[in-house]
Amino acid sequence: MNKSYFLLPVIVPLMLISTSVNAGTIYSTEAATNITNISAQLNGYSASTIGISGEIFSYGLTTDYGLYALPNPQGQNGPVSATVTNLQCSSTYHFKFTGDPKPPRTTSQGADLTFNTQACICTDFTEVDVAQTNIIQGIEPILVGTYGVGGWGNSTAPALASTLTDNLYYGQKEHEGIIYGENQAWDINTLWWSALEAGSENNSIEIELGAFYSLDKFIIQADTNDDYQVEYFQNNAWHSAWTATPAGNWGMVTRYSGVLNAIATNKIRISASGGDSLYAISEIAVFGKPVICNN
Repeated sequence: MNKSYFLLPVIVPLMLISTSVNAGTIYSTEAATNITNISAQLNGYSASTIGISGEIFSYGLTTDYGLYALPNPQGQNGPVSATVTNLQCSSTYHFKFTGDPKPPRTTSQGADLTFNTQACICTDFTEVDVAQTNIIQGIEPILVGTYGVGGWGNSTAPALASTLTDNLYYGQKEHEGIIYGENQAWDINTLWWSALEAGSENNSIEIELGAFYSLDKFIIQADTNDDYQVEYFQNNAWHSAWTATPAGNWGMVTRYSGVLNAIATNKIRISASGGDSLYAISEIAVFGKPVICNN
């Protein structure tokens, strides 16, 4: 009897081996927290299968950044942070969290995010124990509006347009420490403008102090028959510090505030009103001390 043999197929299970050939590193920028008027906590997250190095926070007022902070902790997977200080109040900051690339593996860098510092406020402050000085001497002012140049005969001509940082002074700067002789002509060696001309109706001079100072004395040499307002910036608004009122006589006359109640600010503004609408300033002095803000 013949026997028949059947060959049964043998099924051998195949072992599937998965390899993550593109595993790499992820740096993620997370929202900033603990934001005050001068500081903030920058947050990020890092995850890697091949190691982490070179992590850094870049931050600044534009996407050019320019400022840097190391994260804590470093070289580890998970959340990281860095506290940055000496920021400008009432400002928008850009920041991102990045690290070293790991070729040929992929590296994902953190995206740009923004945060806004809180309003400029320093109502509770401690003065630094130093001598009081004229704190604005040598600081470049910001001219808002349009201003005139020239002497008598040009006083009602259209004022020349200026950008915010132009030096449109006919003669000396108006805050370099020189007090001219009294009763000089209002439009010679002064910063002057006519509020009757288009573009000059709301002129003002702003001076950024660069930090908070306590202020309690002001001097202004200006045209005699007008009001000149000195204001300080606090909590996102302008407030009156002192008004130099008309002084009689004629031409440029120096007015002194005397000692006032101290206020703290990082920016002042000078404007004019009343009189004959022809305004001129030849010197401004602001006396104060640096402060430590407690709020």
